[in-house]
Parts: sequence; C-alpha cells; structure tokens
Amino acid sequence: MSTTATLDNQETLKPIGFVASVSPYLLQELSSLGRFETLPVGARAARQGVPHTSLSLIVKGKLAVNCHANGETVQLGVLSIGQTVGEMSVIDHNKASADVTVVSEPARLWTIRSEDFDAFVSKYPREGVNLLRAVAADLSRRVRSDSAMLLRQAEENRHRFLDMDY
Repeated sequence: MSTTATLDNQETLKPIGFVASVSPYLLQELSSLGRFETLPVGARAARQGVPHTSLSLIVKGKLAVNCHANGETVQLGVLSIGQTVGEMSVIDHNKASADVTVVSEPARLWTIRSEDFDAFVSKYPREGVNLLRAVAADLSRRVRSDSAMLLRQAEENRHRFLDMDY
C-alpha cells in the first residue's frame, strides 16, 4: 500500500462484497484482523510484478486495473465498492498481475494480510469456506468477463486477417 495512506482501526466492516453474509460479531472480529486506510487519488493498491500479500475490500472510491506488456497499457477494468484487490494473494502467493490505482476521490480500503485471513479461516472454518466461496465467485465473474472481452477482440482481429492479401 502507499505510504501516503491514513489508517483508522476503530471502524467495523459493513456487510458488502465478499463479507456481505458475515454475522455482525464475526464482522467485528474480521475487522480487527485487518486495517482500514484511505488512499489518495493516484495511489497504488497493487503494483504489477511486485509480491502482493494482502486482500483489500473497497469500502469507498474507484480503482482502475491496468496491465502493462510490451510497452503498452491495457485497462482491464474499474473496481468499486464491495469489490476486492489482491484476492489472489490469499489463494496463490505470487506477484500482482496488474497495477491497481485509485482514480476517484480518496478511496477507503479494508486490508487483511494473507496470514491473518488464513488464521480467521482456521478459527471459523464454516464462515471461512463461505468467504472463500464468495472470493471465488468474484474471481469467476472476472474470468468470464475477461474471456468475453478476449473473444470480442479475437472476432475483431479475425476480420483484419481475412482481408489480407496473399
């Protein structure tokens, strides 16, 4: 996270996104395992190619997801309230696959380190499985959306190649 973030750990998670079905008691406990922070416009919540070890829930604001390759930047999407950043880091401890940058108003995020998320899942296995299912459902939606975008791009490019002179 950005060094310009401001922290406030007196806040409790609201039932949004992947924590929407968590009981108030467990929301309080889950809140205490993470931290709330405010990131200014332009701050990065994740940097492509850099190890990412936390999951963040967007409580306020919008963040752009951009991937860089071969000198080009492709915007993959815009994330907003209830969506997550770094969700793969609780499943797969690899480097971030994209830059995620705050693009509207200061963003408010709740962030939990991977090992603290694992501890919650171990302590509350039933609720932990439900949280992992909710994260997996979000990932599935993103994969389906990305697949549809790739298919549209392939169809557009197919016409270019069909019109080529041989």
